[in-house]
Amino acid sequence: MKGKSKALVAVVKTEKNISEGGFSMKNETLYKDLKSYFAIYVDTNELEISLLVIYSCATHLYQRYSNFPILHITGDSGTGKNRRVNLIRNICHEPNFHTNPTIAVLFRTTGATRGTLIIDEADAILDSQRVRNFFLSGYEQGAVIQRMVQDNHHIMGFRSQGFEIYGPKILVTREGTDDEALNSRFITIVTLPMPVDSEVPYILSQEASAEGTELKARIEDFISDIDDINSENINLGLIGRDAQLFECLKDTACLFGEEAVQDLKHFIERFYIPEAVYDIMLTIQQELIRALDNCWGSGERAYLARIATLISNENSDYSDIRSQRIARVARGLGFRVVDRDSTGFYITPNDNLVSSPKK
Repeated sequence: MKGKSKALVAVVKTEKNISEGGFSMKNETLYKDLKSYFAIYVDTNELEISLLVIYSCATHLYQRYSNFPILHITGDSGTGKNRRVNLIRNICHEPNFHTNPTIAVLFRTTGATRGTLIIDEADAILDSQRVRNFFLSGYEQGAVIQRMVQDNHHIMGFRSQGFEIYGPKILVTREGTDDEALNSRFITIVTLPMPVDSEVPYILSQEASAEGTELKARIEDFISDIDDINSENINLGLIGRDAQLFECLKDTACLFGEEAVQDLKHFIERFYIPEAVYDIMLTIQQELIRALDNCWGSGERAYLARIATLISNENSDYSDIRSQRIARVARGLGFRVVDRDSTGFYITPNDNLVSSPKK
């Protein structure tokens, strides 16, 4: 795209009277600094980093929207899930971090703080239908849960009180959920183990927290100047619920400029599974099982890249399928994707589902 798209316009009201060009450059610089911040501490691809940056900043704008997506970070133990969460906590809007909370904690915390709810080890609580309903309802503006609370001035000693449960939510899991309604509200990041030669620090330093605090102040500064956002001319190639899901992220990317918009588009193209094609996940699973059986039956390791090639050769619908999508589907079937060698990551066989590799 040559020049500046008319879609990349933010209407700013400020006494500083910043010009459009100056405002854009200020935000583009902040975007680059945020990406660098994540890149120092997380060993992953640039598009995931872009998504984490855009989502974290979008939490500061969530009240402008009728719905807000749930960020779902899933992967095996030791793949950097908590590292990502710790960095997000440093820059997102009013983070509230919990591990294995009760349903009462969830709705009371969300209603009281109006912040970003972050749930670690969420697999345990997602078994509860009441908890799943909380996340399903809390995706939309105006969602309220009614509960009886003590009131000594009431004739019955109790009264009904509504708790607003709308707001940004981040779930960290190892296995995820097979609840299709909940998955349709997710933007999912699949984490993989760091390479052995990774230069990412093993321990998050105090400097990371201090840097995050400084970056958050810069985010809040430019957010405070925004009056309106016009991203109507930006087409992410999504429809229906998927378009709704990414509306706030599209606007946030618009504020940051052309690089952020292109990063978001490329993330969607490579890693996001739209609801429109979610129904064909079963076909992907069948293709994966067939490819795994092909590899293991031949005594080969099931490298993600090799599996992607096999699937794309067998089915033209998946000609551009990526390794991370393969990893996500494999985990959904109960396989582990944690082992790697000099060639890359490979899937560990599950003897209960398919034949083991030949010795």
